[in-house]
Amino acid sequence: MRWLTQKRSTTKCKYADCCRYFCVVAWLNHDDVWNTHANVLKNFFLETGAQPTYFDCVVAEALSAATRRLHEKKRGYEVATLFTRLETLVPVGLITWILPDVPRLYSAALDLMRASSGELNFNDASSFRSDKRLESGLWPRSTTKS
Repeated sequence: MRWLTQKRSTTKCKYADCCRYFCVVAWLNHDDVWNTHANVLKNFFLETGAQPTYFDCVVAEALSAATRRLHEKKRGYEVATLFTRLETLVPVGLITWILPDVPRLYSAALDLMRASSGELNFNDASSFRSDKRLESGLWPRSTTKS
């Protein structure tokens, strides 16, 4: 697997072992075309003891893509299994939070995605949760007129 064995850049990067979007999607969906490649990378991490970095935006986008695919294929009944895989693969404590609102909205957004059987993606679910908090008075309403 050339993509795995290529020399790393000599630049020192704190996040050299960050997981790419395609790997997370492939780990969540065993039918994904990249599953074999992603599993080679996962085995590399296990054998070397390296701990990959999971950015919140990558996890959210990967989960959105994987659930959307299941929903489009009329396999929404498999969404619960997908979420179980996510919680096993990437527990919340392993996520590197880079977007300011995501840590607060993450759990509620995942609950809503799970309940929609893949119809809602992460951005839609987190926006809905944000709007509900706005309506409940937890956040100040905008002062601009619509």
